[in-house]
Amino acid sequence: MEANSKLVMFAVNENHLVAFLIFVVSFVGLLANATVALFSSTLGSLQNSFGRLSASQAIGEGILTGLFCFFYVPTVFFSLTSWQEVSTYCGVVLLFCYDVCIYCHLFISLNRLTAICFPIRYDQIFSIRTTTVYIVIAYVLAASSSFYVHYLNHCEFAMTGLGWIFMFETNPICGDLSLKFNGFKDILVVSIIAVVDVITLLAIHLTRKAILQGVVFVTELFSYFVLPNYFENRWLLFFSTTFAWNIVHSADPLIIILLNKEFRKLISKPFSKLSCSCISFKPNFGRITSYSGETQPRATNTPA
Repeated sequence: MEANSKLVMFAVNENHLVAFLIFVVSFVGLLANATVALFSSTLGSLQNSFGRLSASQAIGEGILTGLFCFFYVPTVFFSLTSWQEVSTYCGVVLLFCYDVCIYCHLFISLNRLTAICFPIRYDQIFSIRTTTVYIVIAYVLAASSSFYVHYLNHCEFAMTGLGWIFMFETNPICGDLSLKFNGFKDILVVSIIAVVDVITLLAIHLTRKAILQGVVFVTELFSYFVLPNYFENRWLLFFSTTFAWNIVHSADPLIIILLNKEFRKLISKPFSKLSCSCISFKPNFGRITSYSGETQPRATNTPA
């Protein structure tokens, strides 16, 4: 009876359900981001500035989803207090990776605008060399932001007492930094992205990928900075912050993969090979039966 009660308690443990949800989403995101980061340079349509920027963004998102998959999930699932106490170091990297993503996304939007509105100067503005400079700028800005918040102002971004969400420390300085610095910075960058995409849209219809990626980022900002102010329920806070964060950075590479013909072909290739091998391996039992029937008469006609 005692063993059964323990089994039931394990089945209804909320931490296990939270860990499972984040594991599924973050693991899919990790695989999708790794695919974009590793294979962008091998696809013809992405052997350009856009492909390099997309790969850089995927690296940041891959690290972010990887941390949730291999740090957050075990911490929550096994209720590891010691890991939760050092989660501030994980928080530094998470915010760094998020900033890398939005800055790379900004350069990707500017890349589209330049290609449409300034095609003659595109090769000059987004050459291989200048693209490398843009990527370095994205990483430097992200690192500077993390250094300012965490090391100059000693504001920790860590897993809270609830254990399901990352938040800044609850003191006046960190509260102001969270809202006025991080929140304002993210809203400003995403607003610029939205304006650039609207201008591009007016010039020529954007691809579905560009529109979907923009909607995804705006939804995340609204979910993380606005909705939690109206929620007190633990599950609603989880879904509007941690879960939404993982959904966004898992959906972004999936949008690139699903809406890019070469990526779809790359993903489907192993399955098509498996299908061909299954079709080619068709045992001809009729031939075997015919052979065995042939040998029987010969055996009977043999002289005694």
